[in-house]
Amino acid sequence: MEALAGEQGKKLGELAQAGELREQNAAVAQEKAQREAQPDFAAANQLLRERTGGDAAQAAAAIIDKELGL
Repeated sequence: MEALAGEQGKKLGELAQAGELREQNAAVAQEKAQREAQPDFAAANQLLRERTGGDAAQAAAAIIDKELGL
């Protein structure tokens, strides 16, 4: 019985460690994706400003209206 409890504890520790590693890897991947998307995001924002006359509020309203199908 003690051996089984010890084995379960060991496996639980391994699972917790694996979960932490997945969390760290996901955070790194998210940061990388954010960095890589930044030029595209900036270009999209520039294009949107050009199409709306440079008004950020107007640009936001246009995006929201489009999402709502208005």
